[in-house]
Amino acid sequence: MPPDLSASPAAPKGTLAYDSVFPERRGSQPGRRYRDWFGPDNYYIELQNNLVQSDTARNRSLLALAKENGLKAVATGNVHYHVRERHRLHDCLVAIRNCKSLEETHRERRANSEFYLRQPSELAALYSSARKR
Repeated sequence: MPPDLSASPAAPKGTLAYDSVFPERRGSQPGRRYRDWFGPDNYYIELQNNLVQSDTARNRSLLALAKENGLKAVATGNVHYHVRERHRLHDCLVAIRNCKSLEETHRERRANSEFYLRQPSELAALYSSARKR
């Protein structure tokens, strides 16, 4: 594996996140499989905290999975717009993409305005409780 290539699973509803929350599914061990494919120095468990209902529980489970498999964790933001103020524009673009009105796209839109590109200091503050564990 080239040293400049790394991987981190992102999807909050993806296999790794799902398996980490439901211990009975951990037999598939996707974290170990990905670590073997990319190497332990090139694979990170990705934590996302956009202040949505299940973020805290999922991040705790993912941190436990990282520890079990000797992997590092990286804090990201699941970014969909560069500044918070652009969340309404993003909502409009989602409606246009789906050929629906704003009211009809509630399920397709982001849950809040927290999916913006944060400064490193903001990320550090947001994940400070996770680092203390």
